[in-house]
Amino acid sequence: MRKQNILFFLSLLSVSLAGQENITSDGAESITIEELRDHMFFLASDELEGRLTGTSGYDKAVQYGVTQFRQAGLLPMCRNEKQTLSYYQEINIDKYSPGLNTKIIVSKGLEDSTFSFEDNFIMLFGGPFEINELTGKLAFVGSGIREPDSDIVDYKNVDVTGKWAVMFENIPEYVRKTLPAEILQKYLYRPENQRLRAQNAKDADAIGLILISGHSDTANWKRMAGAYHDFYTIPGIGQPWFNTELAAVMIDSSIVEYLFSGQKYNPLDNLYALRRRGTGITRILLFHRKSCSSAG
Repeated sequence: MRKQNILFFLSLLSVSLAGQENITSDGAESITIEELRDHMFFLASDELEGRLTGTSGYDKAVQYGVTQFRQAGLLPMCRNEKQTLSYYQEINIDKYSPGLNTKIIVSKGLEDSTFSFEDNFIMLFGGPFEINELTGKLAFVGSGIREPDSDIVDYKNVDVTGKWAVMFENIPEYVRKTLPAEILQKYLYRPENQRLRAQNAKDADAIGLILISGHSDTANWKRMAGAYHDFYTIPGIGQPWFNTELAAVMIDSSIVEYLFSGQKYNPLDNLYALRRRGTGITRILLFHRKSCSSAG
């Protein structure tokens, strides 16, 4: 989605910049810094609300671009359903949105606590988009690395079957220092490392994936949660971040603190303590994630 917006923006600027490559063009001298600045300021203005796909702000940006193309004398090249030339290319886009009642319920002893979507956790897209209820205990697997040929397996002696595999969003610095360079490279960068670690969890028969967020700052979390509220993909082209058979969520510091309050250990302080001793958490329940599809 963001790539589409960036490409649109660059194509708009190219209309103004193209003339600069041909100094004999009559329009070249009309291009000014002020004009380019006006394009940029409008496309980045609050009026367009981020130009999110399928929103009115995106439509305004598209209409603005078409106006500029016409003024620059560019001819339409896309054919619509009536087979007439148009500036608009219509494509189908799938939109996935968690339902308003999406929540996580944590059972700790005889106590249940409920955490809400976006405020306390986000969905990581690529997993199954229709979940009525998914319940399981926890199994902490550190960084989620599974490299048996190199004898580096965070899942060693950990029973993950039928449980949520809990791991760090970012591989801790002290873990990075212990990994061979070729293995570190595989697990260090997104989105490939996310897919690999999700596959590791699936291979260990986990029912889902829980990532402990590295975004401890509240403002950063809010911005990230807003960006993950909806997910758009082009059917047959879009590539999910995670294994499509595995549900995945990222939790904020409030859930982490609740999970490990009253414990004599904390996975943020001791990577392997949780795996050795277990937890008092009897279950984590993810309730209802819905999907919808729209055309754009």
